[in-house]
Amino acid sequence: MSIKIMIDNGLSARKAMHLAGTSQGSYYYRKRKNERNMKDKELLPKVQELSLRKPMYGTRMMAAYASRELNRPVNRKAVKHAFRLLGWNRPQLKKRDLIKASDKAPKPSGINQLWEADMTYIWCGADGWCYLFNVIDVYSREWISYVCV
Repeated sequence: MSIKIMIDNGLSARKAMHLAGTSQGSYYYRKRKNERNMKDKELLPKVQELSLRKPMYGTRMMAAYASRELNRPVNRKAVKHAFRLLGWNRPQLKKRDLIKASDKAPKPSGINQLWEADMTYIWCGADGWCYLFNVIDVYSREWISYVCV
């Protein structure tokens, strides 16, 4: 027996769903349209135009930039929604994915295959403070070169 018929015969919706073995979420679920409507119709093409000018901007910077260009406040969430409609956002990396990515450093098997560069700020006595740039061989852990500026 369908839930609709049970409800029409005077049974409460909760009891009808319990007898049918379905949840309230599945009973009241309504499928969304594939494309959501933007409340602000002029924002989507403007965000697309501005994003092509400044491709490295995220949603926060793009919202500030769009606010300046349109001479009115633009919400960051509206820009995020526009990015989602344009298909320009990626899922955020989880901490474990970042740790796995940093573990994949190349391992040298001999001398002069991989170098590391470093810069530090040191006291040079009479000359005062200076920058020390050095290059170290990863395999032998010896200095290749250094410059004090």
